[in-house]
Amino acid sequence: MDEDIILYFTAQVIISMLFMHSKNILLGDISSKNLLMTKENIIKLGDYGIIKDLKTNWKWDFLKPFQDLYCISPEVCSGETYGTKADIWALGCTLYEMVMLKRPFDKDNVNALFNNIRNEVKQRKLIRYFEKYVISPQNRAP
Repeated sequence: MDEDIILYFTAQVIISMLFMHSKNILLGDISSKNLLMTKENIIKLGDYGIIKDLKTNWKWDFLKPFQDLYCISPEVCSGETYGTKADIWALGCTLYEMVMLKRPFDKDNVNALFNNIRNEVKQRKLIRYFEKYVISPQNRAP
């Protein structure tokens, strides 16, 4: 997909997401399968079956169908409470899929998928710490 088109679509999703967040609504299911496009190339967010009120702390109910599991956030994978960061994570996964034409995380079963997501986040945090404090001497940890 062309870079300008990806940016155009992503901007529309961000505006929609920020609007919903401003109304204290967590979408909970931003993924490529829930982006609907009109004839005029306007992106609409679909599937509001699991929206949540942001004024409440939410944990994912593992007994209910949720979202596209490939876009699920590390907090949800760990059974922690989640908020707007979960939507932002899902948007990042969707953007990755648009650019790379593949999912950022892909495993055969839910447990392996969740472990992959959690481990990827831990690895990235370690890499950022290493780059900041080990590679860049002027930024060493106290």
